[in-house]
Amino acid sequence: MLNNSKARSTKVISRWQKHDLVCGASDFECYEICKNAKVDFGISLSLHGKVFCIDESIFVGSANLTSRGMALSSVFNDEFGIGFKATANDKTKIEHYLKNVTWLDDELASRMKQEIEQSRTKTVTSDEKWSRE
Repeated sequence: MLNNSKARSTKVISRWQKHDLVCGASDFECYEICKNAKVDFGISLSLHGKVFCIDESIFVGSANLTSRGMALSSVFNDEFGIGFKATANDKTKIEHYLKNVTWLDDELASRMKQEIEQSRTKTVTSDEKWSRE
């Protein structure tokens, strides 16, 4: 999907709380895939839903944005969801939401990755925050 010419307006948002990356609920591969496809990647620390808005359609389901969740690896999860046509109200909500997302660049992603690598040597709780840096 990301290599599709229509995907140029595609944006990917993940929660990316520190614990999510340490325990594998999310992974840095997603950022690299998006970067290589020239797709904006952002984080929203309060996000928990799995919503995919593609063109005029919205998909809501259980799939995490990981190789396993998207069935991109040989071992994958069974996931379920539903799709429907986006209304004008849905699009307005999504546009408003996108204004509050922190968009990643290589510098921020690198700092986050370093912090995750350092955290792998200790126990990270689900409420542990990112450092200010």
